[in-house]
Amino acid sequence: MRLFKRGDRPSQFWQAAFRRPGHARPLVKSTGQAELEAAKAWALGFLETLSPRPSDPALLRPEGLPKIRQEKRHVERELALRILSAYRADPLLSQRRLAAALDVSLAVINAYTARASAEGALAKLDRPVGRGSGFEYVLTGAGEAQLGHLTRAYAHEQLRLYRYLRTCFEGYLIQYEGADIVLFGTGEIAQIALSVLAERGITPAIAIAEDSADAMSRHAVKRHRRHGVLWLATLADTVLLHDAATYHLPGMPVLYPALPATDV
Repeated sequence: MRLFKRGDRPSQFWQAAFRRPGHARPLVKSTGQAELEAAKAWALGFLETLSPRPSDPALLRPEGLPKIRQEKRHVERELALRILSAYRADPLLSQRRLAAALDVSLAVINAYTARASAEGALAKLDRPVGRGSGFEYVLTGAGEAQLGHLTRAYAHEQLRLYRYLRTCFEGYLIQYEGADIVLFGTGEIAQIALSVLAERGITPAIAIAEDSADAMSRHAVKRHRRHGVLWLATLADTVLLHDAATYHLPGMPVLYPALPATDV
């Protein structure tokens, strides 16, 4: 759950977003309240109509909610950063190889490269004789400036995301104090969760270093169901994993940070 105010148009009222299992997008409602505390009270009351679980005011944070347009902007900025960095490292890099390296479609690379050339960030030159077909893409002064701006923005966003994830995992410890923790996931998010636990001298009851829904039924998790809580620390489809967990582990709380979409 999050509280936010619209950034794309003036609004005096707080909005409330409720993440629901099985739904890709959150349910967004206007609280009709201009004051934060009154908005919290409204959101907690509405939450009771969505879930029978007790509501905790600490679950509500007055933070900005990433809109679809903002999520798209984050993806485009990261893509631009990676494309410009790749061309600076190798101006002769083919668009097909670049698409494969970034795991996006060739059409996406074609479109961005054409736009960057039209805007003056890339200089489109003929390839040197004997270096194959296609073109050479060289960063201009404007491209170098844009790359620097994107690098700083990306670093700031990554730091903000790191702090957000730590706050989420620290909140889970408070919310379910003393419960056995089943940690599910791989990669950097799982490492952040493990670091939060290690700082407090806590070892997960089970740490499942996998990202597939099938793993829910292949590990000895059920014995922890009555006194355990499941942390999904992964970039995999959390809705799918949540559904698998509720099927295999009915009654076990399933917690995971709400992350912005990352696929292109």
